[in-house]
Amino acid sequence: MPYVGNPLANAFSSRVKQDLTGQSGTSFTLTHAVSSANDLSVYINHVRQEPTTAYSVDYTTLTTTGSVAGTDDFYIIYDELGLQSIAHDSAQAMKATSGTFTGAITATGITSSGAVAGTTGTFSSAFTSPGIDDNANATAITIDSAENIGIGTTPESHDANWTAVDFGNRGGLAQYKTTGDLSLSYNLYHDGAWKAKETAGSGRYVIGSGPYHIWYTGASANADAAVTLTERMRIDSVGNVGIGTTSPSSQYMTRLVVGDGSGTEGITIYSGNDSSGRLEFSDATSGDGRYAGGIVYEHNNNKLRFNTNGGNERLGIDSSGNVTINAGNLVMSNGQGIDFSANTASSVSGTSNQDELLDHYEEGYFTPTIYGSGGSAGSQQINGQEGRYVKIGKLVYITLYFYLQNGGAGSWSGGNRFGGFPFTNGVSNRQALSIGADGLNADEITFTISGSTNYGHVVDAFTGAAVNYSSFVTGYSIQMSGCYYTT
Repeated sequence: MPYVGNPLANAFSSRVKQDLTGQSGTSFTLTHAVSSANDLSVYINHVRQEPTTAYSVDYTTLTTTGSVAGTDDFYIIYDELGLQSIAHDSAQAMKATSGTFTGAITATGITSSGAVAGTTGTFSSAFTSPGIDDNANATAITIDSAENIGIGTTPESHDANWTAVDFGNRGGLAQYKTTGDLSLSYNLYHDGAWKAKETAGSGRYVIGSGPYHIWYTGASANADAAVTLTERMRIDSVGNVGIGTTSPSSQYMTRLVVGDGSGTEGITIYSGNDSSGRLEFSDATSGDGRYAGGIVYEHNNNKLRFNTNGGNERLGIDSSGNVTINAGNLVMSNGQGIDFSANTASSVSGTSNQDELLDHYEEGYFTPTIYGSGGSAGSQQINGQEGRYVKIGKLVYITLYFYLQNGGAGSWSGGNRFGGFPFTNGVSNRQALSIGADGLNADEITFTISGSTNYGHVVDAFTGAAVNYSSFVTGYSIQMSGCYYTT
């Protein structure tokens, strides 16, 4: 019959003594494996010890309850070896030299450094253990001499820096021994370089120390040819995402970075033709703070909206390019304006285009005055002074009104002067103002403003001479309107 474990002796065997005198402690190695404390007798100083109480055994290990001194006379008597319990040595192979196992071999815990070998025997049913149940008719798992594993395939020739598991034709899981980086790959193995398993494209996902995550793709390559992998995306150790860049943390805003600065880059929001694409700016997890600001494109009418303060549209650009400001004003910073250079300049002969930038608009009030080129104010009394102006670009439109109190001309003399204008004149004697003054003939007078000043004169329309201050009659009103050009 076939045997499992140590074959029984064919003849009587005498008892065997093992002398342990000189050894000390509580744990000792047996020269014969046994599975029961009753299979041997233990003597200390010629006193037989109680089995299971004074000592226990586990195959080749004897453990005493109390500590044995090195000076004790300590020895063991093995009972007849032919009658002892079978205790298979785990370091030996389990062999069937002949015969047939008609049922399955079931093991709940076998540890053996040797192989299970059946040189002539037959296993008529599947080998079964708690972790493996192989009823396949082909090799399911292969472990090569480098401890790389192939599941449903033979492991690839990975170099010594990697420990790998290959799945089927193209799947793979590998760890780089130096750093511990773990790679999940498609159609790749590492043998000095990343190479293609089969003729096809490839891809690789890496979880690295840090930790970080990197995704690569590789163009199609021939089987066993080196593959050039290109990094497509990464998540670094603090959660920054880079698409097409290896260093998202190098930018000012790092949470999501697209592109590496070497070409045109972009992000597309692909929406339905009757829906909207939205980019929202949030400062809350509920309410309208979730869309405090936003940019919205309405595909149903091809309109671009800019929203603030909880989704309220502030500016819109319709499909024709018309711009609508729904709330607020168009505010220009200092020195800036609206550029009309795209408009065609005047084609009239003799014209010269000087400026196409509208950089100023202003409305306001000023206090007009009247005085003479000589003398002093004295007892002058001006009542009802009122001036208004509108400035568009460099052109100033003004209206003014006041009257001299009866008898309140004061002590001014010489030519008249009107002052208090809001801006300095830029061009001398080239102004157009209408004058209304009681006591003066409006058909015979005009008004000029001296260059680089903010006052002007009422002059005789025929001679150009300034009308004397004394010509303005007290007790009557003066009205004036017109425009002048500033610097």
